[in-house]
Amino acid sequence: MTAVQLPKQKVHVLEGHAGAVLAARFNSNGEYALSCGKDRTIRLWNPHRGIHIKTYKAHGREVRDVHVTQ
Repeated sequence: MTAVQLPKQKVHVLEGHAGAVLAARFNSNGEYALSCGKDRTIRLWNPHRGIHIKTYKAHGREVRDVHVTQ
């Protein structure tokens, strides 16, 4: 099994939540990420380009976790 090489320096900072981020998850190939937090939103990102793609709103309370499927 080949070890995954982790970055040695920060490439992008994903900014957008208005409060604490409670969870972040990548899809299986690492192309996209979802984050959620105290601002009651889920955000979709392209982490390699540092781009915010979409915000999912209208949650009644803070979003504590998020799950990604293919």
